[in-house]
This record gives sequence, C-alpha cells and structure tokens, in this order.
Amino acid sequence: MRESKKLSGAYLECLRMQIQKAYTLATDGLVLTLSKTRKNADYENLRLAIIKTLKIDVTDRKKTTIPPYEDTLINFFYADEVPILAPTLQMFERFIHAFDLKCVEERHKTDRKYDNRIIDISGVSVINEKFRASILNAERHSTLAKFYLAKQDENCQWFGVFKDWDVERHDYQNIRNTIIASYDSYDSTIAVVVHGAPGAGTSTLFRRLAVGFIESDIIVLWLNNADLFYACLERINADSTNNYLLIIENWDELKPSENFLKEFIRLKNLRIIIGDREIKHKQYLKYYDVGNAFYLSNDENRTIIKAIFHANNESERSRERIFLDSDLNKLSLYIVLFVLIRSYLNPLSNQTFDSKNIFSQFKSIVGTELEIVAKYSNGLALALYYWANLYKQKLPIRLSWQSFLKLADYFDNDSKCINNLSEFDISNPIVEILSHYLSTEKLVHPEFDRVDKFTFHSDILTEKGLSQSIYDEWYFNDSIKLKILDALIKIDELGVAFDFYNDLKKIKFAFKDNRQRKLYDLKLGKIQSYYYSVLLQDSLLNEYYAEAGVNQNAAYWINCLWCLLIFFSGNKNETLQTVLKRILKSGCESALISSAYQMSKNADESLLFNFMINYTKEHFGGDYKIRFKINLTDVEVDFSSVFKQ
Repeated sequence: MRESKKLSGAYLECLRMQIQKAYTLATDGLVLTLSKTRKNADYENLRLAIIKTLKIDVTDRKKTTIPPYEDTLINFFYADEVPILAPTLQMFERFIHAFDLKCVEERHKTDRKYDNRIIDISGVSVINEKFRASILNAERHSTLAKFYLAKQDENCQWFGVFKDWDVERHDYQNIRNTIIASYDSYDSTIAVVVHGAPGAGTSTLFRRLAVGFIESDIIVLWLNNADLFYACLERINADSTNNYLLIIENWDELKPSENFLKEFIRLKNLRIIIGDREIKHKQYLKYYDVGNAFYLSNDENRTIIKAIFHANNESERSRERIFLDSDLNKLSLYIVLFVLIRSYLNPLSNQTFDSKNIFSQFKSIVGTELEIVAKYSNGLALALYYWANLYKQKLPIRLSWQSFLKLADYFDNDSKCINNLSEFDISNPIVEILSHYLSTEKLVHPEFDRVDKFTFHSDILTEKGLSQSIYDEWYFNDSIKLKILDALIKIDELGVAFDFYNDLKKIKFAFKDNRQRKLYDLKLGKIQSYYYSVLLQDSLLNEYYAEAGVNQNAAYWINCLWCLLIFFSGNKNETLQTVLKRILKSGCESALISSAYQMSKNADESLLFNFMINYTKEHFGGDYKIRFKINLTDVEVDFSSVFKQ
C-alpha cells in the first residue's frame, strides 16, 4: 500500500495558493478558476499544465505518477483536511518548485502555532490562515475585472489580494517596516496613518499589509465594530505574550470619541494603522509621530496600470500607445481602472481607451449606461441619481434592494422593477449594467430570505459618476429630499423615513415653515425610536452570529437576549427559535443558557424559556446541572428550579 499523508492548516492553504500561482506562470498569465463542479474545464487544464511542466510521460503508468483527476482535485482545493498520496504530494511540490515557489516550512504542515490560539476578541475579523481558507475555499465568481472595479460581493477584494491580483505600492515595504519597528519602541500606539483621495487604493493596500502579516507572530485584527472591540481592550492588555495590529480602514466612518483613543494609548502590545482621506484637524494627530503618515498619490498610476497590462499579456507596443501623452497620474486610480476595464480591456466593448480624456470618458460611460437604464425605467435611473447625491452629501439611507426597486416603481407609477429585477439576475441586461455600480447580498434574517441589502462599489463611483445629471430636468436640492421622504412614507418604509427625517433635522434642514415640519412630525410621530427596520435587525443578527464563537461573558448574552426579545416581538415565534438555535450552535451554548438562567430572576419570558426547556431536554436529557466556563472560571448551575418539565 502506498504511503498517504493528511494535509491541513497553513501548509495546505499555502500549497493550494502556490499551485494556482504556478499554473498562471505555466500558462503565460491564465488564472485558474476553481469550483466544486466536475464540469469545470480548468481542472483538466491544470493536469495538462503539470504534465507539460514536469514532462510526465502519461503512457508509462508503471513508473510515473499521473496527475489526479477532477474528483481528487476538487477535494484537494475544498476539503478542510486532505488525505494525499506521498508521490502526488511530491509531484505538486515539484510543480511549484519549477517556478521557484515554496510553501511554509515542513513543521507547519498540520497548522501554525498562532492559528491554534483562541482569539476571543469581538468586533473584528482575525486575518489568519483560517480566514484565508474561508475566502479561498468559498465557491465564487470573482474575476480580475471585478477586483479592479472594487466589487464588494463574495469578499471579492480579499479574494483578489489573496490571489496576488493587486500591485505592490511604492511605500508598501516602508510602511510594513515602520509597523514592525513600532513594536520595539513605545512612542505611540498609532504606528502608521495612510491617507489619500477616494479611489487612491488605501483599502487594497491595507488588505495587502494584513495578508503580509499572516505568517508573522503579529495577530492582525480588521476592525468591523468599534464599540464591541472597545469592550475587549482589557483582554488584549492582559495578553502579554502576543502583539496585535488593529487595522482601521476608514477613520471617517468610525467617528470615535476622544476616550476611544485615550484607552488605546495605554496598550503596550497593540499598534494601529489608520486609513483616512484628510488628516488635518483629526483627533489622532496628537497621539502619533507625524513622520509616519504616508500619502497615496496618483503618481503611481502609470506604474500600476503597466503592471496590469503586463498581467493581461498586452504587447509592449499597445502599452506604449496607451501611455503616450496620457493623464493617468492626474486622476484617481479607481477612475483610471474603471475606464480601462470597461473599455480597452473589455473584449465585448467597442470603445477605445482615450488616454488624454480619461475623466470625460468615465462620465460618458456612466452617463450612457444611466440613459440605457432610464429607457427601461426612468424611475430606476432617477432613484440611482438621487441615492448617489444623498451619499455625496453624507446622507446615506439604509434600504433593502427590493424596497429600492419599490421606490423606483413609485417614481414611475408601475411595478416593472420589483417584478423583473428583484432577483438581481446578471443575465438580465439591466442588472448586468447595474452590477458595474452596486452589489447585493442576501440577509441572514430567517423571515426575509428573499430580501437583499445592496452597496455601491466605491464612493468615488457615486460621487463623481452616478451623481451627474444626464437630463436637463434632473436636479437635486432640498425639495428633492422632501420628495424622497414623501416617497418612503408612501411605500410604507416608515422606519427608514423616520431615520431620514431625523437626519434632516440634525443638519438643520430648512423646512418651508413650521407648519410643514409639524405635518411630518404628525406623519412620523407614531414611529418610536425603537422601530427596527429589517436591515437593522439583520445587522444585529450578523453581529450576534459573529460573536457567538467568541468567549463572551454572560452579561453580553443577557443583553443579547433582551435585544432579541425586543427586536423580534413582532415576528413569528419560530423566527426567534431559529435565531437562538444558530447562535447556540456557534459555540456559546453555556454562556447563553446561563444568561437565560440569570434573566429568569427578573422576568418570565415564556417564549424564551419554553425554547430553553426544549433545548436543555434535547441536549442534556434530565440532568439540569450543567458545567461550563465563564471568564475562564468553572461554574455549575442547577437549572432544575427554572426549567420545569
């Protein structure tokens, strides 16, 4: 019997990634597109590339290891743990070595030390091998074009960086070295600030930095929720054995308090990198060395675009023609990429790349597509135009994709959009156009599995593109804001209308007179401050699902249970049960049941406790004495007095 090994962890993920890199090099730039289907021709293409590179004689089956077929390759690229024959492993390693590629050291073939550590920190994504595996192993349809257009669906931006589709920035090594050096001397918790105009590439650079530290001893944390993370600072402070790096992608979106920074400053084992548009008059200026601020300018655009052309096998002659007398370095990198991808590098496009008038061509592409959308539905094009201007004025409205279509139909006085575009099917030519500007994502809310949220790909796409008026009769002013407010009320999005109305009052919106304001107060007065929209409920559920695998204490889950009871008071009973089951299955079983026990001293929530009774019967039988840990302390709770049979 031939020797077999089991691969997992860092070595397996590294080998998968290096095989894909080797395939690209072996095929002069082709990208290996993976999927879980045997019909994928790229698995056979990979076999042929290995055979050609290693000069394998496939006719001599007695002396030669033949590259594996589809089923084995699918298991290799998608299973968490992969049994593999020693000769096959050696063949894979020879294939990557042929292109001077290597994997992590042999001692890491099962897993890396730091990947086994339990990171009980809330409000962040831990960027490690497990995170990399979750991104690379998910079946997706990410492409180079989607990555360069900054599409947000299916974690496309992370996927692209893990695939090395990005281009290393001029200051990358300098920034990385500055971060590493910051741990040797405690001058400031803030190691680096990177600033630049929208579309300059800050987000991609930060992802590259995060990925670059995966195989270091630094624990990389990508900030998602500042409030949750703030509550975990003591855990980091108490961990004297590890260094942490917190990445804040967009400071303006965070809007932290002064105390937020003051608390961070005292942590000796934490460093922060901040992304921002402008650094003037910012709170963090007093807390770090101004010399560690890096500006992402447009001066690198030419170099980056050349690298992209090289990756797309464009000839030197065509590259020089594109770059001749161009204004590549005068514009946002995103705008340049958008025009290149949508014109010159798009095989289906009949447009050429006008290097001397890139911004005009950008506006022309967006304007032309808005006109196509307007011919299908003027209301939809108008809604996009209004939404882009709301974003531009920092008045974004949280609305589901389906409700957005209802709004478009309201402007048109029909139901064409909600009937035909709700599924966001890319085969629909209108949806295909819309996919250049926004992405949709299914909600996790169990009662709204046919509802999607949507996001625009880039701020600059809305601010510089979709916000332009394509018709003389289009305009955006205070009267349009009231028109939108009235429309939200008409389509029964009262919670969203309530929030938008409050936002208008915060910016001291100039209502026509006191009477007009009182009319809106009357219309929206019945909407209480605790009215929770579907998207807000979904956002809360996403947070709880993410935190369920973290070692939260009972106090957190008491608050969670109260919020769930309030949020879902108007929903079906099965909804709360579905939510609780998913949370319990994520690893917080003991803390959640303990929370229910502590809540029982204050109130009898029959729905909650009936569920808990059934759950404990199912999982613990008749024994209601359950042992578990709270904050690393062994605890035993007797539930027999609470969960009566």
